[in-house]
Amino acid sequence: MNYVLANGLIVITFVCLSLAVIAWLHKKAPGAKALSAIMVSLAIWSFMYAMRWLTEDPDIIRLWLNLANFGILLAPPSMLVFASQFSNSKFTLSPRVLILFALEPVLSIIFIWTDPGNGFFYGSGYDPNSVLSGGTWFWVNVLYSFILMVFSVIILARYTRSVTNLIRKQTIMILTGYLIPIITCAVEVLLTNDATEFDITPFTFLGSGILVIFSFIRYQLFDITSIGYARLVEISQDALVVLGPDLRIIDMNPAGENLLTPFGAAIGKNAVEVFANWPSILTSLDGAQEAIAFIKINGSVRRDFDLSIIPQTNRNKSIGGWFLLFHDITYLKQTEYALTASENKIRSLFDAITDNVLVLDRDGRYLEIAPTNQGAEIRDPLHLIGKTVHDVFAPNDADAILLTIHQALETGQLTSVDYPMQINEELRWYSGNASPLTADSVIWVARDITERKLVEQSQRENQIRLELAQRISRVGSWELNIIDKSFWASDEYFRIMGINPACGIKTFNDLVKCFSKMKYFSLASSFKNWIKNPIDYEGTQELIRPGESLPVFIHSVASTMKDADGRPYKAAGVIQDITEQKQVEKALEQRLLALTQPLENPGSIEIEDLFNLDDLQKMQDDFARATGVGSLITKPDGTPITRPSNFCRSCGELIRNNSLGAKICAKNDAELCEFIRDHSTVIRCKSIGLLHAGAPIVVGGQHIASWLIGQVRTENFSTEILEEFIERINLDREKALQAFREIPEMDQQQFEEITRSLYTFSSQLSNSAFQNIQQARFITERKKAQEALQNSENKLRSLFRAMTDIIIIYDSEGNYREVAQTNSNLYSHPPEELVNKSIKETLPPELSTRVLDTIQKVLATGEMTLLDYSLNIKGNEHWFSANVSPLTRDSVIWVARDITYRKIVEDRLHYQSMHDTLTGLYNRQYYETEIERLQRSRLYPVSILVMDVDGLERVNDQFGHSAGDDLLKRVAGILKSSFRLEDMVARMGGDEFVVILPGANGNTARDAVKRLKTDISKHNDLFPADQHLSLSIGSATGDHQELLSEVFKKADHAMYLDKAGKKEQKKPVLDPTH
Repeated sequence: MNYVLANGLIVITFVCLSLAVIAWLHKKAPGAKALSAIMVSLAIWSFMYAMRWLTEDPDIIRLWLNLANFGILLAPPSMLVFASQFSNSKFTLSPRVLILFALEPVLSIIFIWTDPGNGFFYGSGYDPNSVLSGGTWFWVNVLYSFILMVFSVIILARYTRSVTNLIRKQTIMILTGYLIPIITCAVEVLLTNDATEFDITPFTFLGSGILVIFSFIRYQLFDITSIGYARLVEISQDALVVLGPDLRIIDMNPAGENLLTPFGAAIGKNAVEVFANWPSILTSLDGAQEAIAFIKINGSVRRDFDLSIIPQTNRNKSIGGWFLLFHDITYLKQTEYALTASENKIRSLFDAITDNVLVLDRDGRYLEIAPTNQGAEIRDPLHLIGKTVHDVFAPNDADAILLTIHQALETGQLTSVDYPMQINEELRWYSGNASPLTADSVIWVARDITERKLVEQSQRENQIRLELAQRISRVGSWELNIIDKSFWASDEYFRIMGINPACGIKTFNDLVKCFSKMKYFSLASSFKNWIKNPIDYEGTQELIRPGESLPVFIHSVASTMKDADGRPYKAAGVIQDITEQKQVEKALEQRLLALTQPLENPGSIEIEDLFNLDDLQKMQDDFARATGVGSLITKPDGTPITRPSNFCRSCGELIRNNSLGAKICAKNDAELCEFIRDHSTVIRCKSIGLLHAGAPIVVGGQHIASWLIGQVRTENFSTEILEEFIERINLDREKALQAFREIPEMDQQQFEEITRSLYTFSSQLSNSAFQNIQQARFITERKKAQEALQNSENKLRSLFRAMTDIIIIYDSEGNYREVAQTNSNLYSHPPEELVNKSIKETLPPELSTRVLDTIQKVLATGEMTLLDYSLNIKGNEHWFSANVSPLTRDSVIWVARDITYRKIVEDRLHYQSMHDTLTGLYNRQYYETEIERLQRSRLYPVSILVMDVDGLERVNDQFGHSAGDDLLKRVAGILKSSFRLEDMVARMGGDEFVVILPGANGNTARDAVKRLKTDISKHNDLFPADQHLSLSIGSATGDHQELLSEVFKKADHAMYLDKAGKKEQKKPVLDPTH
């Protein structure tokens, strides 16, 4: 017996039972029940072992040792259960696992109580004084127990790595309490001999109990539970501060440290000092009830917090500490403020807008009407509530509105419709936009677009007028985008070129192919050459359109538009069908030559152009009757022009009506005409020997007709010739001789006098008539020219009315000479007010100087010049592109087109060409341009930083490319804020970034890298660990003797070395410390 040992063990029993009771009182806390079970098992072990030392009877000793084994067998499984529950381990103790754990203790109990018969547990040589030796199952039980205890220690040890400071301290105390008896027992089993009389392991329970009591008192074991606290700390973004009963800070989570460290908060600090600026917090700490307070913390940025103060009570219901949970409601407050401001804006907007804002259901029923400033013309809104659109609108319009509502509800997207509405006997147009509000209703915003409809109608009419003006004036227009080769032309352009307007020509290549197909080979070739070097041109082409035999003349004018660097990006031009003009010019030229020069070609003018044939016939008849001769006017080749006058029956009825006789007479007339080309002649007819003569009609030195006379016989006329001719052409002899005797007789001298009179008469008459006719025709042509000029001016006015360009004529001093009345509302002043004013009176000083310089440049060079400029018109800035061409020696014509939209697009494209779309940083193209510029500059030394985002591929694979894009945007934001304004930050593509530091040496570059890493670390404090970002960075510096491309390669190589070093160290790819 050993009373001292027994008394010590009994004391340990009471300590363990007390701790078991305390743990049981916290049974709701994770692991409390398991800890109570451990303490009960240790109490059983200690008490039964104490009883063993109060007797010397071997059987009683065996009994107490058997009972002590109940506690020994229960302790290891209880320790494992506690470790699992306390640490919230993923290792789940399911009923099946618990049954497996209980299998070995149950078998051990069976073997212990049946040992006298088999010696399987204590062994064949059972010695009650030897407690650390036994049979086969004894060592099985020892191994099993140590496995469970070691496993428990591992769970607790791993748990200490992932919890906050307070819970870590609790766990360390428990872990130490575990290790004291485990190590003691292990030493006893491994290093002592079989003769050991007593087991000192139960005495180590006293040390374990003291540690547990210390945890209760110092670290509030089970008052602050590990599982709940860990979740609150590690998952929540709220700041958590734990106060002890003495108002000192026991622990803070990372969010709490970030929030309150600037105000002096630290572990062990008194809350009264830390929260001195927030009396409401200290007031709430005086009570024992939970409290909620709203506080504002003014740091670098003012933040609002919802503070929950949660008291922690001990077992005796006294305050054992407080949880202070700071929930950031800055965004909520900002949202509330924004919501209030937004509601005020909406109210103000409703007061200001004239749109109708309605809520309609699926059936088109009016549910609500917003109180907007709709105007007096709108019917009383209250009368519409409850009605449907079919009660208000015409059936077709109501159906269109209802269809729009259904489309909005089905697609979930904004839909629109334009509809008319009769208000106060006036037709007005509205544009209705339907946006889904609920599953069965939409919000309908109706805007009065009557003016827009009128403008659209006016635009359509203007377009029609322009097309008509182009058609009337036969003018077509075209535009070509030199960059993408897109082509547009008006319908009149295609008509003039003989192309079907519906042919689908959209590009320059389409146009060239069409020209080749229509056999405009020369035009296609010249176009191909022109596109290689687009320049302004003006010229005339002659074409034969398909299906036509006569050529058409086309006058073309083209102008190119250039960017700020002088590169052409667009060309525009007009063509005009000037075929009629060319024909008129040719006719006028021919007639002018006829007036001023001798006619070299007799066929170029006809006598019919000079005389009225009826008047000519009358003169011929009168002359024949007065002189008694036959008369006939013919063409220079003898072809009759007039009817015969005073012809005798022999010639008129007999000979000329005979086929052979007619041919002989015609030959005689032709021979006579040939003799009298420039004088008069009298000869005998070769047919029957009669006298005949003629006089030429000469105009401008050219023989245009012959006036023939004859059918006169003289006294010495021979009848033999007549009879021979009668027989030759087979005429009736008697009739022919009778007709011959009727021919008047005249001596040759008298006939020659008549011939000379004829020559004088015909010459004077033809010259006078020709001059009078030419003068009359000149007057007629002048009238036609005036009418053509008037028509041209009318066409020009129509064209001006259809054009939206600004057209002005300036003199050399910048004074407005003329202002065209075009369809443009962008003149700086009304056109009629500008005439005779100076640009210095109407334009801003800087612009007036530029305009005057351009005018003087055009007048000096005689060449067209382009000028882009901006001007404020009615409060809005407009951009114009002006084509300035010389008009006279001291005036120019100024044609300006509104290019505001083009400028907006160009500025947008220019920005996009230099910036990365995702991050907004400069792109690789701009970087290369900047490198070239710096290479030529004197801003040396130049440092270059090359950076690569670590782990981007993993982020894309695990979270998707949108998460990767967000990561790249965060990197871009840090880089923008970390470097100087003069530094150039660019994204090279993918996960690679580059920064150029002009005028920065190596030390400056290293300082910049340090500053960047600091900024990244601060940035990562605002994000969970799995969202931290990291950059691999390389830098290099070059002077004026080194190519910057080589400096970039060095920096890129340094970056790869940095990345490789991280991989070797096996550090996380998103570690903020790198």
